[in-house]
Amino acid sequence: MSLFERLVKCTVGYGTNAGAAFLVAIMLMICANVIFRIFGGVIPGTYELVEIMVVIVAGFALSDTEIHHRQTNVDMVTIHLPKKIRLWLENVCNLISWVYWVVIGWASAGITIDKAAKGEATELLKISVIPFRVVWVVGLILICLVIIYNTSKNCKELGGK
Repeated sequence: MSLFERLVKCTVGYGTNAGAAFLVAIMLMICANVIFRIFGGVIPGTYELVEIMVVIVAGFALSDTEIHHRQTNVDMVTIHLPKKIRLWLENVCNLISWVYWVVIGWASAGITIDKAAKGEATELLKISVIPFRVVWVVGLILICLVIIYNTSKNCKELGGK
C-alpha cells in the first residue's frame, strides 16, 4: 500500500470517527433540549450549536461515502458493460466529480477567508464560525483526494490488463 493510499484511508477514518462523535453530540443535545422543554425550559443556542456541528458531520461523511463507493450510481446500466468500459466510465465520472468538488472547495475557501476577515460568529452564543468553515474546506479537500485515489486505483486496474 502506497503512502498516499495509507494517508487518504487513515484521514478518512479519523474524519469519519470525528463526524460520528459530532453526530452523537448533536443527538444528545437535541434530546437534552427536548427534555428541558418538557419541564418548561430551553437550552439557549441549541440550534446554533447543531448548525455548526452538522458541518463537521457532512464534511467528513462525503469522503467516507466516496471512498467506500456508497453513493448513488447507475449499476443497473453499467453492470452489463465490459469491465474495461465500466472503469473508463467511472474515471470520466470521477473527473467530473473532482472538478465539481474543486470548484466548491475553491469557492468555500474564498468565502472562509472573506468571513474570517469580518470575524463571523453565531448570533446568540457568539461562537466563531471560521473553524467550522475550515473543517468544511478540509472535508472538501479530502473528498478531492479520495476521488484521485479511486481514479488511480481504476487506472492501475486498467493498466494491469
